[in-house]
Amino acid sequence: MRYATIRGLAVLVSLMGCAARDPADEEPGQQSDAICQAPCGTSTILVSGVTPTSIALDASNVYFTDGPTSQIAKVPIAGGPRTTLLTQPIGQILTSLKHDGGALYWASAARPLLGGGVWSMPAAGGAASQLSHHGYDEPNAQALAIYHSGTSVLTNATHVLFGEPTVAALYDLRISLFGISEKSLLPAVDPAPPHLDYYAYAIALDASNVYFTHDTDKQIWKAPRAGGTGIKIISGAEREVLAINDSTLYFQKGSDLVSASTSGSGLSTFEANVGTVSALAVHGGYLYWACSNCGTIKRKSLTGATAFTMASSVGTPISLAVNDQYVFFGTTSALRRVPN
Repeated sequence: MRYATIRGLAVLVSLMGCAARDPADEEPGQQSDAICQAPCGTSTILVSGVTPTSIALDASNVYFTDGPTSQIAKVPIAGGPRTTLLTQPIGQILTSLKHDGGALYWASAARPLLGGGVWSMPAAGGAASQLSHHGYDEPNAQALAIYHSGTSVLTNATHVLFGEPTVAALYDLRISLFGISEKSLLPAVDPAPPHLDYYAYAIALDASNVYFTHDTDKQIWKAPRAGGTGIKIISGAEREVLAINDSTLYFQKGSDLVSASTSGSGLSTFEANVGTVSALAVHGGYLYWACSNCGTIKRKSLTGATAFTMASSVGTPISLAVNDQYVFFGTTSALRRVPN
């Protein structure tokens, strides 16, 4: 069985108790006086004393999972009081939060009987439902993605894709008018035994395929969304981040952010010497990233030009979400935003 992700998240959560806090992280709404590389925005703290392991957005709210407390909470995008939506038993590590169709979805990595698996709840608040579990269940931190299929009430379905390292599988959880069903997208026996190839860590989607990084072997794989044999398309990729724009994939390779086509060809350096990228997002013609060991949030046009430092000296950024107005990011001690 695979526990690399859980060990990594446990270390992350433990930072809350031993890492030095950001000086500006004392009061919600207080602005950081960090000196940024110009041009640079000033980050605002929306919630202090939290460790947002993942972030999701709708038009009005920022939702986040708080690692140390096993909670899901929200705060208005404009700023305001925090509302706790859900508290799970301590021991559940809630990650990969997604907002879709008025609902929140997330992965919970947990020990037996503590509720590991894929969960959902109304974004407005209410009871949480466990949608999927596989015994020991420890879904990887980033391996959850959502898409929709169907053209009528009878055929409409929400597909939640997630990686399950304990059984080396990539699952398609289908939610429709007729209930919930699930299947593995990839063959039970992988093409290169021993059973090593389907440890999906980070996931990206296009209209036909799912792309995922390998948990430990520095590979990117491609498989049909409808299911089928996985194909290794790229070697040397770090597992933590993967993003897609049209037919181009973005990921980390060594110390650089690189791009390649979805066929695996045309590998090129997008931005060199970026540090340790902990979160990656594409929005509005830009690639955004958080560097956990250099304490910065940056963006760069997908067409090139010079990288723009949006915030610096913000501690240890670990999560990221973007809309037209702001870039939201979580550190080991706060939920922050910076103007986009």
